[in-house]
Order: sequence, then C-alpha cells, then structure tokens
Amino acid sequence: MSNQQECIFYKRNNRLKTSKGKSLRIAGAYFLVGCIWSVLSIFHTEIVLGGTSIGLVTRVAEDFLYMLVTSSLIFWLVNQTLKKKLALQEELLKANSSLEISNKELQRENQKRLESESIYRSFIDSSNDMTYLKDDQLRHVIVNRKMIEMLGVSEKGIIGKKDMESVPSEFMRLCQVNEEKVLSSGCMNISEETVGGKIYKVTRFPVEMKDNRIGVGGYFHDITKAKKDQKEINTERNRAQMYLDIAGIIFLALDKEGKVTMINDTGCKLVGLNKEEVLGKNWVEYFVLESEKESVKGLLKKMIEENQFDVSARIYENQIITCSGDKRVIAWNNVALRDDSGEINGIISSGIDITERKIVSQALNESERSKAVLLSHIPGIAFRCYYDREWTMQFLSDGCYKLTGYKPEAFIDNKELSYRDIISEEYQEAVWYEISRVLETKESFNHEYEIITASGERKWVMELGQYLFDDNGKVEALEGIIIDISESKHNFAKIQYMNEHDSLTNLYNRRYFEDAKVQMDTESNYPLCIVIADINGMRLINHTFGNDRGNWLINQTAKIIQSCCRPSDLLARTGGDEFSILLPNTDLDEANQIRLSIIKAIKEFNSSVQDEAFAISLSIGFGIKRTKASSIDEAEMEAETYLARRKLLEEKSHHSATLNSIMATLYARSNETEEHAQRLAMISRLIGEHMNLEQTCLDDLQLFSMLHDIGKIGVPDRVLNKPGRLTEKEWVVMRKHSEIGYNIAMTSPEFAVIANYILAHHERWDGSGYPRGLCGEEIPLLSRILAVADAYDAMTEDRVYRKALPKEVAIEEIRKNAGTQFDPHVVRIFMESIGVADHYN
Repeated sequence: MSNQQECIFYKRNNRLKTSKGKSLRIAGAYFLVGCIWSVLSIFHTEIVLGGTSIGLVTRVAEDFLYMLVTSSLIFWLVNQTLKKKLALQEELLKANSSLEISNKELQRENQKRLESESIYRSFIDSSNDMTYLKDDQLRHVIVNRKMIEMLGVSEKGIIGKKDMESVPSEFMRLCQVNEEKVLSSGCMNISEETVGGKIYKVTRFPVEMKDNRIGVGGYFHDITKAKKDQKEINTERNRAQMYLDIAGIIFLALDKEGKVTMINDTGCKLVGLNKEEVLGKNWVEYFVLESEKESVKGLLKKMIEENQFDVSARIYENQIITCSGDKRVIAWNNVALRDDSGEINGIISSGIDITERKIVSQALNESERSKAVLLSHIPGIAFRCYYDREWTMQFLSDGCYKLTGYKPEAFIDNKELSYRDIISEEYQEAVWYEISRVLETKESFNHEYEIITASGERKWVMELGQYLFDDNGKVEALEGIIIDISESKHNFAKIQYMNEHDSLTNLYNRRYFEDAKVQMDTESNYPLCIVIADINGMRLINHTFGNDRGNWLINQTAKIIQSCCRPSDLLARTGGDEFSILLPNTDLDEANQIRLSIIKAIKEFNSSVQDEAFAISLSIGFGIKRTKASSIDEAEMEAETYLARRKLLEEKSHHSATLNSIMATLYARSNETEEHAQRLAMISRLIGEHMNLEQTCLDDLQLFSMLHDIGKIGVPDRVLNKPGRLTEKEWVVMRKHSEIGYNIAMTSPEFAVIANYILAHHERWDGSGYPRGLCGEEIPLLSRILAVADAYDAMTEDRVYRKALPKEVAIEEIRKNAGTQFDPHVVRIFMESIGVADHYN
C-alpha cells in the first residue's frame, strides 16, 4: 500500500469513528433527556394523582425501555445518515482527486502543445517563403514572420480576420477570389502574383481542419530573380528580332548571291509568306517584277562586287510581286554588310511601301473629280496653296487636324496662321529653295522636313506636289499631299544607330570606322593618325571571372579612352578587346601626348581598383598618314606593328601580375594556403629528382604545384568553404575547378605548358577520377606525382575538421591505395624519397 493510499485509509477510519461518536452522542442525549422527562412526568403524576409504588416502577420501566428502543433507532438512523454523507464526501474527494490528476495531465499536454507549437512556429518562421493557413471563412489561423512583414501588420492584427478586414487592397481582393476557388473546387491552385515590386509563385491548397471543415493553406515563393534572369535571357533572344520588327518598314538582308538571310515581319506580311518560306530564296528571282530584274541585279552587283554605294545604287525604287500576284512599289535604302575583315558579304536593305504614295502622285495629274475621290483615302493632308513664301492655303483636307492639331480653316487665307508658321525654322529656307528650284524644270517636288504641331510636338512630314499653270504659263497654285513620316524616321534612325554603334560600349563599331576611315582620308585632315589600343589579358579575365566582369573592364577602358579624345577625333570599338581612333590633323608628338594621357588615366583608374586582377593593361600603337601619296592602310599597318611590339613587352608582365592577384584572392577566400603550395612543390620536386626527371620537367612540376588549384577561383564561396560534406550538385560545381584552371592557364603562353597537368590532377590510376576518367599512363606523369604529394601533405597537416595524421599512417594509407588511386611506381619512388625527406625535418 502506497503512502497516499495509507493516508486515505487512515482519514476514512477517522471519519467513520467520528460519525459513530456523533451518532452515539445524539442518541445518548435523546435517551437521557427522555428518561429525565419520563421520571419527572411519573413523579408529577404520583404527587398530583397519587398511585402505588409498583405502578410507578412499572411505568418507569416501560418508559426506560421505550427510550432505549427509540434511542437505538435514532442512533442507527443518524449513523446511516452520517455514513451516507461520509460516502458522498469520499466520492467528492475521489472526483476532486481525479479532476486534479486530469488538470495536471492537461497542463502537461498543454506544455507539450506549447513546445510543439514553438518548434512549429520556429520552423515556419525560418522559411523565406510567406506561409499562412485560413479557416473555411478565410480568416487567418496561422501566418509566419515573412507573411506578417509583407502585410505590414502585427500578428494580433491579422489572426482571426479576413484579408480585407486587416489589409484592404485590390491585391487582397484577388487573393480572396483565388482562395474561394480552392474552397469550391477542393483542388490546388498555383499562380504568379506581384506584390510590392516582387514576383511570387503562389501555391494554395485545401486543408482538412477539425469538425470536417476545409480551410486554405498557402505559401508565396519569391521568384523575382528567376523571372528577371529568364527575362534577360528572353530579352537577349528577342532583341535581334525586335530590331527587325521595330519599324513599320521592310527590313531584309541578302548575301552575295542575292539570297535572303534575314527578313522582318513587315516584309513577310508584304510578300504574303512566312519567314521559313522566304529565307534562302533569291530575292530578285522570286519577288522582283520580271521587267525590273536585270536593273536590280545590276545595282546589287555594283554594290557587292564593285563596292560602289553612290546615291543611285544606295537609294532606288522598284516593283515587287507578292505571292498573291499583287504589285507593290518599294523605296529602298541599302547599306553594306561586312565581315570582321571589312569585306562586303551582303546587303542590308530597308524599304518603304510607297505604292499608295505613287498612286496619289499619279492622281494629282487627273481631273478634279478623281482628286475628290482620292482625298478621302490618302494618309495625310491634301492641299492647294498659292506660290508664295507663306504657303497661303486655298484648300486643306480633313486630315489637317490629325496631323497639325489645327483645323483646316485656320490656315485658309492665313486666317489664324500660315502654313509657313508651323514649318520648323531651320527647314523653311531649304524647303522654299527646293520648291523654287523645281519651278524652272516644271517637275514635281518631293522633300522632307519637320513641322511643329499645335501641342508643340515635332513631326517629320514628306511633301509631294506639283505646280498648276494657267493658260499663259504662269503659276496658278501648288497642289499635293503632306504625309506624316515621323514613326518611319524615328525607327529608321534607331536602326541606323544600331547599325553604326557597338551595343556594349555605345562607341562606333568597325563598320562605321571603316567607312569613316575612307571619308576622313582627305588632305584637309593630314597628318591623319590612326591609334589602335588593345586590352591585355582579356581571355584570362573572361575565363577566370566570367564575361560580365570582362564586359565591365571593356566599358571602363572605353570611357577612359573617350575621356582623352578631342571633339574632332573618332573612337570606335573595332574588336572584342580592341579600340581604334582616327585623329585628324595630328602629328607624331601630338599623337604621343594623347597616348601618354590615356596611359596616365589608366594608371589613375588602376590605383583606385582594390583587386589588382581588375586593373587595366592597355597596349597602344599608332601610325600616321602625312600625304596623299601614302596609304591609309599603310598607316594602320604601322599602328598594328607598333602595337604588336608593345604587347610583347607588356602582356607577359600583365599576365603574371593578374595570375599572382588571382592566387592571392584564392588564398584569401579559401582554406588553401601559400605554405601548402610551397610544401607541395618541395615534395613533388623531391619525387621528381628521385625519378631523374630533366630540369625543365622539374621546373614545370614546381610551377604546376604552385598553380594546380588556381581553378578554384571560379568556384562559389558557399561551395569552396562549406564546413560539412558537399551535396552531389555541389560536387559537380567543385569538380569544374580542374577545367577552369586549364582554361586560365591556356590564356598565357608561359603557363600553357602546365595546362594539361592542371586538367588531370584529379584523375585516378584506376580511371575513376575526373574530369575525363583517364586511367594508368594516360594520366600525365606530373599529374600522377602531384596526386601522391597532395594526398601526403593533406593527411600530415592540421585541418579545421581534424588533426594531422602521423607520417607513418599517411604513408601506409598511400601504399594501400597504390594501383587504385595512385600510380604504384610513383608511390614506390615516393616511399623511397620520403625517407630522405625526413632528414630535412
């Protein structure tokens, strides 16, 4: 029996004894009082009434017996009542005890629930996703920290409330609509939604809650960066097509045989075919009108084969025929398409469909009745005006308001203003001169200029017209049309800019430079200097730090060179890492001063760069054309020769400095140390000497030992310095360092000799290594030597995660792996040489 049970038993016995005593006292009191009352009554009767003593005794005995019986009965009744009360109290005590135990168990369960809830809260709050749970009325039940931060309210301000009650907004209304769909369908809902400038993948799903009710759970996963990256990829992919389709004009490219290599949507729509049906077809044979084929072929030959781009060849009109048989008149503007060497390998053409314009132009010669029919169809203004400097209008069609912002009647007889008032001031005299010039020949006129509308907007227009003469030959009026060509002008200017400029630096490109070189080759520009500048080590930068960093370096170099150029100079990016400058009226001393100013600016830039690997090294050469007798190509060749000499002197030094900086960066951001590399070089050289390798091989082995892990500069810090085991994906990234190191070494002639050793230094004798799975003697000897030396040094030096192993243990481990991981012959030489090495310790 437990202490608690003994205590309960003891208390129960005490209560029983107490209840009996109380019953006995009550019955005894009753008996005593009854007896006294009986005796007194009898004596009173005897005294008052008189009687015998026998009768008195008998009476007393009867009363005594009655009192004894009734007292016993009272004792039994009271005792039973008290027992029942005691039993009831015991039941109540048991119930209280059970309730107390239940309360304690409930408290323990509550404590466990609170601890579990705390863990759960910590779990969902640790997520970068915004997580929530709502009940069947879409009231918040659970929200994590990220969700609270996004909503901008406290947890108390949202729990138990609907979104529109706590944070009313259009976004929350849309959330409610999507959540109602989940409740009604019972299916998961996935969507992309934008909140606060960020894009989230939102997953909503039904959740079974208590009482068989269904709530809604969800989480917001931030995909902004992924979307941005994808958008950039799509932007780059579609940029070329966007350039082609940017204007409402035909844009196509022909190769030297006249075959279509590129055409935009406008061109495809015009001929009525899709791109796949047009590409590869000979443009002249398939689409030029039969009667004009020979003349168009002659123009293409003149441009492509003879390199003649005068106005008659560059700008011309011809008719084409569509797949439906329609004939369209196209006005073409052509530009040469050149390869990297500057040779013409095709034509880029932009064309405007002027069929309607031609129709209108011809209609001007018809009767007034025909003109009236055409006026409602022309894309612009039809006009009739006097031949005066104010262009005093007699008639303007309804298109006037759309084009100019003024109603036609404002111009009639110069009522409010003259048409001359809206012609941009810089074009007024030129337009008047052109109109007056063609009057002498009585030709039709066609010119372009800018007007300023009522809102202040500038628009480009094309005016087509002719003179009307009376019977005496005097000018009666001018008639024609004015068409809005602003969009075509703007789009063509964009295309022209893209055709002439480098997209990375916004400098002129090689195509423009080659044309400018010819145009600037005039006596007024002599002496004409050509400067060629080339960035040293760009391949090394690109292979080590990626093309983005390389592009940044190119942009910085472009800005520095441009800051040193004069307004009259022409700077172009003529190659991946090459810039060319045309310096008119510049002699040798002036050219050298410009070269020195560029070098000075680069030194100032380099002094501000924290990492020496991103310092600019620029080799500069220049040549000068002094007279018409000399050739501009000779001057360019002179500049290239000078540049080549400078690169021989400067590039090797720059490569060494860059590689030293790369190694310093690697040591700073990883567990690799220069001491490890030096120990590795010593051990490897010791093995090589015992193998009687030639001195050149020993030198290569020492250099290889110092640079074998240079490729780790391209491995992210989170993988390179991870304290625990790498995942499979992380191992894929880590194993890339051999290939990265190979590419870095190949960028420099002095390190290319060890590139293959770097690539193979993680290959294994049994073929289970990486990256190529070489086995046996397929693995370069120096790579096999380094593998043994690296393993020995790694085991005998302290690491963050373990202490150094004894040398005997390390040597035994290497011996065990001979024939699987290591070359057995190299292991044997190593074990012999390490005994010699011990004498140095």
